[in-house]
Amino acid sequence: MTATAGLAINHIVPLHPLTTPGTRRARAAPEVAGSPHTQPEHLITHPGPHSAGTYGLAESANWAGVVDTGTTFGGVGGDWTVPLTGSNAGDEYSATWIGLDGTSAATLIQTGTTQQVVGGVATYFAWFELLPSAPEVIQEPVVPGDAIQAQIIETQLNVWTITISDLTQHWQFQQAFPYTTPGLSAEWIEEAPLVNNVVAQLADFDAVTFSQIATAAADPGAQVLNPVYLVDGSDIITAYPGDANGSSFSIFYGEPAPIVASVTPSEGPTSGGAAVVISGVGFGNATRVEFGGFDAGFEVVADGTIFATAPADAAPDTVDVTVLNPTGASLVSTADQFTYVAPAPPPPPAPPHGYWLVGADGGIFTFG
Repeated sequence: MTATAGLAINHIVPLHPLTTPGTRRARAAPEVAGSPHTQPEHLITHPGPHSAGTYGLAESANWAGVVDTGTTFGGVGGDWTVPLTGSNAGDEYSATWIGLDGTSAATLIQTGTTQQVVGGVATYFAWFELLPSAPEVIQEPVVPGDAIQAQIIETQLNVWTITISDLTQHWQFQQAFPYTTPGLSAEWIEEAPLVNNVVAQLADFDAVTFSQIATAAADPGAQVLNPVYLVDGSDIITAYPGDANGSSFSIFYGEPAPIVASVTPSEGPTSGGAAVVISGVGFGNATRVEFGGFDAGFEVVADGTIFATAPADAAPDTVDVTVLNPTGASLVSTADQFTYVAPAPPPPPAPPHGYWLVGADGGIFTFG
């Protein structure tokens, strides 16, 4: 399953306390030794594109999803369906969660579900965590396809109530905790958690959709949604947020189809040979670069940068520069255009050196 790497959430609904009638209370158990720990995000931020406009592209070694900033937050909520893990070789893990802080602040309060395959056996469970304390597993059943509803809200000053419900299994965990955190960000995340202090192999979760995303924001109009892309050690995107619909968005496993954000310079001669820098997203595994359908020589410098040599064109024209990778081809936009211009006419020949003088009697005199 794929989508363009974009985000344009129309609105975030106000947060209201969860009540789930007909559920049983769940209990938590202490952390099991060697179980995965979710961790604060480690971001590498640089200018980059986004299909909904130009954003600062945030790349993370362990998070993919959306971070909400621009104001302070007293709560966060969201729903999702527990994903089925894939069948990659070896142990693999993914954690789906909502939370507050962990980006600008070292504190982090969160709750979610973990999907993991260890020794060939898949397990699924719900949990909560208030850093620096260890995560606690909720002792209730969780299986792929379960409908999860979660919320974290400050019910009084420095007291936070965590609620997570499995609507399919008919249980709910709810507990208040004294905790101090500034609420500088709210998050909806798919994570490669730490296992034995190492970022784990991300499980192939295919796609997770967060719906009914909600916040209790001090200034709702000041909220800024920041997409976060999970990258591996080779700077290849391995999970990313997709296009949004209303108050929901999806996170996809794998690399997105490329997005071309700019072509510099944006024009060159019809004879070809112009050195062009293509900037965008999803270039790490690029297989082809085309100018108006004609193959161009290229070099991938980074996931967001390609050096290309424009091929020749038969006549002056404006064409689209397309980058292709195994997921697909970049969508056509005004940002990817390159204009071929006719070469300048050659300069007139230089005048000959010196001059001739013809005398009255027809004689020719040469000077210079």
